[in-house]
Parts: sequence; C-alpha cells; structure tokens
Amino acid sequence: MAGIVWWEIETPDPEKFQRFHASLSDWSFEPAFADTALGADYWIINHGGRGIGGLQRAAPNAPRPAPLLVWSSSVESSNAHA
Repeated sequence: MAGIVWWEIETPDPEKFQRFHASLSDWSFEPAFADTALGADYWIINHGGRGIGGLQRAAPNAPRPAPLLVWSSSVESSNAHA
C-alpha cells in the first residue's frame, strides 16, 4: 500500500515542537547525530516503535515558514493527494 514513508520538519524551537506533538500523539523523539562530526540538533521522530520522520533545529536566519519535506512510497499516490 502506498503512503508517506518519511517526512522532515525544521523549526526554530524543536523542544516546543516535541512537547506539543508528544502530548497529541504517541510520538517519541530520539536525538541523532549529536555525537558525530555533524553535531546537528536533529531528532528521529518515532511512532509505534519505528522512525517516521526527522526534526531539525532551523538556522536562526532560516526563512519562515520552515520547509516540510515528505517522502512517499509511490509517485502516483503523491500526485493524487497533492
């Protein structure tokens, strides 16, 4: 079945995003890349024991609204729902 397989969001306040979305759903957030050369403020968004997306701190001068990137398992499905 086709559907969204991963999505990415940037926000200037990822901690606030985490508190808000954790209170609405069963999402959890796992830090990633902090102990690597990237050193990025990035979290894997988990739901039901699997990663469903990524959350990143936006740069201070990033344009608003922050981009939302979505990956789908089917181009036809993506176009039909766009």
